Amino acid sequence: MRVLVEHLLQAWHAETGQSFAALLEAATLDLALLQSPEIYWPLTTVERLVNAAVTVTPGLMCLKLATYADPAGFGVLGYLRQACGTLEDVIQMTLRYERLVGDLGHSELAYTPGCVQWNWICHYPETLLCQQASEYLMGVWLKICRRLSPCPEMTVHFRHSLTPPHLVSDYEKILQCPVAFGQKNTGLILPVSAMRHPLTHPDPALQETLEQHAQGLLQQLHQRTGTPDYIRERLHQLMHHGHASREALAESLGVSVRHLHRQLAEHRLNYRQIYSVLRLEVAQATLKKTSSNIGTIARQLNFSESQSFIRWFRAQTGQTPLQYRTEQSESVLPQRTTENH
Repeated sequence: MRVLVEHLLQAWHAETGQSFAALLEAATLDLALLQSPEIYWPLTTVERLVNAAVTVTPGLMCLKLATYADPAGFGVLGYLRQACGTLEDVIQMTLRYERLVGDLGHSELAYTPGCVQWNWICHYPETLLCQQASEYLMGVWLKICRRLSPCPEMTVHFRHSLTPPHLVSDYEKILQCPVAFGQKNTGLILPVSAMRHPLTHPDPALQETLEQHAQGLLQQLHQRTGTPDYIRERLHQLMHHGHASREALAESLGVSVRHLHRQLAEHRLNYRQIYSVLRLEVAQATLKKTSSNIGTIARQLNFSESQSFIRWFRAQTGQTPLQYRTEQSESVLPQRTTENH
């Protein structure tokens, strides 16, 4: 995720002329994050950054940012793309190693007579972040294809709908190709002939060396994403979006449900244990820090009705949600009174 964030920051500076610090300040983030050795940023941090960029500079922001992205700058994956022999090789490399760039979603290839659709599937609900990431990525993919191979007949599909519709012409002006919204998948459609077009400077020896390096990095990533702390972080993020389930968690981690079960079993854990603990943590934090009504919180935590949530919360804490909220509110009053005297 860090590589993608750095691209967004650099492109935002090129588009607006404003400093990185200004955007981070608008997102209430610390500039020290950029110096952090951590490769992957939490999704909530990325979401705040993108929301701030769109708010500070509205008007197809992430779509414009894609025009500044350097496809060669995506770490080892960027160099691998330059060493490939055909556009099809480039896309296959992207599918194989895209998790080194970010894990917000994954891509797939779908073949139909005469054309190929290179789809991107977001792992999270249809939020502003998912929409902006989709638009940014389609712009980057178009740039990659045009740089490496002559692809005159390309079309972009977006899963999200467009409001207002008259902006279609703005999208087509920036992307320089037909654009359709409200489609089954977000993806880039291109002719099969373009996939097999030989690229200018393939380098099989360099490709083999870079692949070995990429496989090592991917192995490190697999080890990290299999830890309980990382799995908890992922599930916590999904719960805040009201989108938590075994299947959604496994998909966001890029593994099967069975593989997720094995990962947790290695640490003598299971999904139900982690979900139960986090569910209570999210419920208590939401009751304490927000004014959301009980029905909203119940839906966020996947309860079918408010009464089910109330009964569950009482069984866990000995209090109803309203009693807990009242107690937490009252517990800060003496401190505030003391500070005022």
